Amino acid sequence: MDGAPARSGLSLAVNVLGVGALFLPWTAQAVQGRAALWGWGYHVVAGALLVGALTATSRAPGAATGAISLIDGVLGRVPGRAVRAFYVLGITAGQVVVALVAGGFLSQALPPGLSRTAVEGFIGWVAAGVLVLAVALAPSDRKVADRWVFGAILVLLALALLTGARAAPGTAAGPPVAPIGIAEATALQFFVVVGWEASCRLAPTTVGRRWPGPLGGVAAVGILYGAVLWAAPSTGTVPAIAGLALPDLGGNAAGRAVAGGMGVVTAYFCVRNIRTAARLAADLSSRGAPSPRTVATMALAAAVAALAGVALVQGGLLTATDALSVPNAMAWAVFLTAAVAAVVAGEGWGRVLGAAAVAAYLPLLPFLGATALLPIAVLSGAALLGPARLRSG
Repeated sequence: MDGAPARSGLSLAVNVLGVGALFLPWTAQAVQGRAALWGWGYHVVAGALLVGALTATSRAPGAATGAISLIDGVLGRVPGRAVRAFYVLGITAGQVVVALVAGGFLSQALPPGLSRTAVEGFIGWVAAGVLVLAVALAPSDRKVADRWVFGAILVLLALALLTGARAAPGTAAGPPVAPIGIAEATALQFFVVVGWEASCRLAPTTVGRRWPGPLGGVAAVGILYGAVLWAAPSTGTVPAIAGLALPDLGGNAAGRAVAGGMGVVTAYFCVRNIRTAARLAADLSSRGAPSPRTVATMALAAAVAALAGVALVQGGLLTATDALSVPNAMAWAVFLTAAVAAVVAGEGWGRVLGAAAVAAYLPLLPFLGATALLPIAVLSGAALLGPARLRSG
């Protein structure tokens, strides 16, 4: 039996369901309640359209053609470089939140009895330490297998829901965020689905069976995250970071252990993401293969920028959701550009699904915040600088 579709679906789920699943369900529920599920459903439908379009456009199934190479080949070098810059900016800004979330979880792992002021200071210092660690490890090629991290996330989420429900059944502390509408809740959850565009390099090797794997991955992500989103209110929340509500895991030994595990996994993602941002930035700044020194320099720059964001959030000048608006807007721009590339390069269903994906993502633009103006301006400039270069054949 051909296992390529199953492997493809699992790979897509691993690429998508990452650190956002460890904290965003509680924030989304805090600001929207059960209606947050409608926003999540919108993401699943839009993601299925995008994944379907990219899968159909991949004429050489199994080839390592990611979103950047697809955009390069279809729309030209300038839009491709713009999308690389979107990745760098979005990933870097996202680590402001990821580092603070790591600190927030690890603060719950501290022994009981510490004052609230001490905990708040601890969160900031842990966030700074995680970013320093990211700089130190950026030039390294060592990487934990994604499937093990994916398994750890699922186990930690299950334990968090269990221990949190026992610690605070049905009680939720008031989160430091104002209620928002369904469209805003949909935009907030963009952070979870960064990775849909990986589907164009994960198509199975058998041409006739390219669809079940990627779309199965969409279904798996939709069900898993949706289940956590549905169950999150049972744990209660802790307003540890301005703009975000983390699950309240209680003060017992089991809850502290789970919080510690969630903090470690979140810190791992921060280190990995800073490395990714550094390598993409090094690719932008180098004509050939970037040197380890260039990658290390870019990692330092990304970490310093993220650390400045952490200081602004800790100083009360920004909220974590303000910081999240940057990666959310960049993800929207990458998705939209990839969908446009699928329309230009695709045929038949690929073109139809690409157009549908564009139509699904465009209505979210007004709810992404002012940072969405940057990718709009850059992509508009890229379109004016040169005509689209169509893929031959």
